[in-house]
Amino acid sequence: MGEVFLLSAKNKISAIMQIGYLFKELSTKKRNFIMHLILLIILILLLIGLLPRWPYSREWGYYPSGGVGLILLILIILLLV
Repeated sequence: MGEVFLLSAKNKISAIMQIGYLFKELSTKKRNFIMHLILLIILILLLIGLLPRWPYSREWGYYPSGGVGLILLILIILLLV
């Protein structure tokens, strides 16, 4: 109970290699979809995080989220094309 498992460097490398082999076995279309999905989720989280919620940042308006929103819009257009 409460045991901590430490991986040696050799085990870490083999674990990373196994993940790489699993990812390599996926088709290119599935890999691209997964990578785009991860990127889209990260950008949406960044966009939500940039909304002005604190009193000192309300004066900034929506300016900080504009750049991330533009990148998100471009990626959505690229995904649909």
